[in-house]
Amino acid sequence: MSTRLFRRDEDHEEIRGLAREVALGRVAPHAARVDEEHAFPVESVQALVESDLHAVGIPEAYGGPGADLLASVVVAEEVARVCTTTQQVVGANELFAWPLLLGGSEDLKTQYLPRVASGRPSARSRCPSRRRGPTSPP
Repeated sequence: MSTRLFRRDEDHEEIRGLAREVALGRVAPHAARVDEEHAFPVESVQALVESDLHAVGIPEAYGGPGADLLASVVVAEEVARVCTTTQQVVGANELFAWPLLLGGSEDLKTQYLPRVASGRPSARSRCPSRRRGPTSPP
């Protein structure tokens, strides 16, 4: 007997369709240049932000779409199919949000999650850290 750990529904398939369309139409055209030039994928990230696919797991209360973790994985899969660099950039921002969502104080959530949801750059590098040293962000 097999046990399903998750079940995709119509919403997930709609998200997959949109993510695939954006990935193929607006991310893929920049992928080779990003890789060859070791460039930051500005146009690709902007395309995901404009399509509201850059942080789908951020709750509506903090300015995000409020999708579940599976939706985040679906988007990540479609973006990574065409440009892993873009997925790493966008995924890092969403990954930054999960510890806040799971255990952050309400003050930290309201301070940082709207930044991630808005698509503003470098929200993750501004999170306070108790550790300061040569490898810690300012």
